[in-house]
Amino acid sequence: MAKKMLLNAPITEGDGEHARFFAQPVRLGKNGVEEYLPIGQLSDFEKQSLNGMLDVLKKDIILGEEFINK
Repeated sequence: MAKKMLLNAPITEGDGEHARFFAQPVRLGKNGVEEYLPIGQLSDFEKQSLNGMLDVLKKDIILGEEFINK
């Protein structure tokens, strides 16, 4: 039986809670990402920081996609 592996928050593309590309813990198996794991309990400061950067992150993702599709 192959062991499953946990990577420490790689940036992945998926249907994440926050953005299409986001760094979060995942469980990997022989076929790649098997499960997206929650980022865990955040402090009030971390929650505020996360919420403050999401609009910029989403806009940057769109800019990156537009650039590669030219």
